[in-house]
Amino acid sequence: MSIFISCSFDPEIKNIAESIRKIFEESKMNVDISGQAEAKSLPESIRDKIRKSEALFTLITEKHSSWVQNEIGIAYDAHKPIYAIVQKDVKVEGILPHITVYEEYDPSEPQAIESPVKNIIAKILASRKDAIIEGLFFLGILVLIY
Repeated sequence: MSIFISCSFDPEIKNIAESIRKIFEESKMNVDISGQAEAKSLPESIRDKIRKSEALFTLITEKHSSWVQNEIGIAYDAHKPIYAIVQKDVKVEGILPHITVYEEYDPSEPQAIESPVKNIIAKILASRKDAIIEGLFFLGILVLIY
């Protein structure tokens, strides 16, 4: 499974994103983080990576940028599930609460990020399992019809 992590370019936030990447990789998921250089222009590269990923995971902090909002919009337009970790006391506004599954984290406790990320991973895996079961059910119906 591949996940695209959307986050601010702020160095502190990038460090948190790298910690999150490790947690996802421990769960055998491939991860791309926004802003990694490619031969294409950055906007094209990000759009392509989001479209190729199976889901978008975003880090919403007091430092999140318009890039993060744009990446969420790209994922939404591409019909990708969107998951988020939201910094405590940051208001989740606009369309975001309607299109994401999110958990809160407290930045004053750096180790506390692991639990909400693992909760999100469990939700991703559960939704993937449900999709597989749904597909098998549909396949069974087709077999019965023919």
